[in-house]
Amino acid sequence: MKNQFFTSRKGQSAIEYLMTYGWMLLVVAIVGGAVITTVQNNQNECTGEIPTSLETAQQGFGVSDFGVGSDGAQVVLKNSAQDSVTVTSVSIAGASDLSGSQNLNVGESLTVTNSAVSPGTSCAEMNVEITYDRGGLTNQVLNGTIEDQASL
Repeated sequence: MKNQFFTSRKGQSAIEYLMTYGWMLLVVAIVGGAVITTVQNNQNECTGEIPTSLETAQQGFGVSDFGVGSDGAQVVLKNSAQDSVTVTSVSIAGASDLSGSQNLNVGESLTVTNSAVSPGTSCAEMNVEITYDRGGLTNQVLNGTIEDQASL
């Protein structure tokens, strides 16, 4: 009789152990799946950052903001250099989007739009190339790639 009591207690203890830790493992698996899904979804989002090659801090002139809206892809150029800048061409996603040269005095901004780009549901990369003259230097070029929710 004594052996049956201990045998049945061991079996009950083993089942309780499996049930308790089985639920815990199920919860850990669900939380782990949620974390992995969140990390993967965040990797697919657009960064929305201006590449260093287009930033204003580098040369005092460059892209200060960009985005894709109902009007198309827009790039905002800002002149924070010590002298005026003449923008001779701006290309967003392969299309030249500036009609004629535009002079930007110190502190002025210029918004350039490519209406061929429309808002989309996925992240799209758009090449931007800006040609400008500043001081005695002509045909200076800034180029880089911006990302936004766009349909090209």
